[in-house]
Amino acid sequence: MVPVKQPLVNGYPLSGGCSFLDADDFHPPANVRKMAVGEALTDEDRWPWLEILAGKIHEHIHNKQPMVMACSALKQAYRRVLRVDSACVHFVYLKGDYDTILRRMQCAKVIL
Repeated sequence: MVPVKQPLVNGYPLSGGCSFLDADDFHPPANVRKMAVGEALTDEDRWPWLEILAGKIHEHIHNKQPMVMACSALKQAYRRVLRVDSACVHFVYLKGDYDTILRRMQCAKVIL
């Protein structure tokens, strides 16, 4: 089962032709299989995924297409991979207390 997220944009188009990407949509099949059985991903599992994301970021920068990407890049090493252009890539840390996050997770739709 995979939770369907409600992105910050809540289905509304972002201004200025900006697109929204959910990083979880770009996991390689091996990662998806591991997560489907509740197995945690290792850093080794994440590197190919991060490279895919870095490619998406680079593509949007190259094509001058603004983009917002939701990604749990919690480690500095992950953010280094994603910062393909320090002038164009910015990170926003969204913080919530345990109860708020739990409530949001419980409200997330679940698909099979």
